Amino acid sequence: MAKISLEKFTEEFNNLSNGKKIAIYNEYCLEHYDADKMLNEFTEDFFDMAFEGKEPIEICRATFFGNIKSWNDEYIRFNAYGNLESVSDYDAEKEVEDYIEEIYEYEDVWEQYIDPEEEDEDEDTCICPNCGHVFKQGEYNYNYDTGNTDFVCPECDWEGNEHGVKWVGEEDEDGEEEKDGVEGE
Repeated sequence: MAKISLEKFTEEFNNLSNGKKIAIYNEYCLEHYDADKMLNEFTEDFFDMAFEGKEPIEICRATFFGNIKSWNDEYIRFNAYGNLESVSDYDAEKEVEDYIEEIYEYEDVWEQYIDPEEEDEDEDTCICPNCGHVFKQGEYNYNYDTGNTDFVCPECDWEGNEHGVKWVGEEDEDGEEEKDGVEGE
């Protein structure tokens, strides 16, 4: 299988929770020795960890010379000078989006969240028996009451379930494999 495309990666990445996006972004920052861009949750735990064993004056300095925009911001980090900066959820999302192409290049930082392999296009593809329309994901629904997958063809209004459609890659009555809606040669 081929590596997932940038377009597909971006789509999958955008479907992740903000927490997972931030985790991937932070991993990317660590890989590139750019820890001052990492986004940490703005909680007491951050301060306990970041300033463990430090003198109170160091906390005051980092805060005073830093850029705390709001104590309600979701994220906080150290800037290049060791001072604190707060980052809103909105700004964090924008920052992560700015790095999406760079993140894509480093599969090892995102592969635990997004499958790096391109999906087989024939997988779960089926064809309307009436007009030959190829159903795409989202054009059919699983019916929990009957245990069947229900189809309604957008081309000819045919209705049926998975037993009435032709699945791509499935053999027809003559034992020939059907490909892309055309019977085998």
